[in-house]
Amino acid sequence: MEIKLKHGVIVLLDEIDAPVLQWQWFAEVRASKVGHHNIVIKRWIRREQAKTTTYLNRVIYERAHGKIPDGAMVSMKVFPSRKKTLDFRRENLELGTGTSVLSGVRKNHNRKTTSKYKGVYMSRGGKWLAQIGFKGGKYYVGTFADEADAAQAYDQKAIDFDPDYKVLNFEENRAIYLAGR
Repeated sequence: MEIKLKHGVIVLLDEIDAPVLQWQWFAEVRASKVGHHNIVIKRWIRREQAKTTTYLNRVIYERAHGKIPDGAMVSMKVFPSRKKTLDFRRENLELGTGTSVLSGVRKNHNRKTTSKYKGVYMSRGGKWLAQIGFKGGKYYVGTFADEADAAQAYDQKAIDFDPDYKVLNFEENRAIYLAGR
């Protein structure tokens, strides 16, 4: 089922999770420092003079699988191609760490950047640089004459860090990168 919220946000849900719609949910668009926009669907619960926030993806995951372990995050396995659409159907939710969840963030093409690829930008000297963030650190991958070569190097480093890295520049090469490990 498809639910429309404020700000043009669309949420996809399984019919079995329709009862969670009895509560009022809010869509909040959050902009990060690096130009990515995250949309969260949340509601507030007042408990003993304090407000707590509950997120829709966590409520649905717990309905299907039970309590979420401390420190774990619930993310979408596949990000819908339509802007402002969140797929919270049960088969599309998974547990992950902060790093694995953020690995699914795609490059924001609305932001003024020099490259169309994730993790690639042009240096002042006119060369293409590849850099990746992983577990809170930034790692320099290399300098390249060709933009696509830099993107492939980024992908290879992403696979070296985490074979399940969610978003690669060239997804069709994932098997080749894994075979070369």
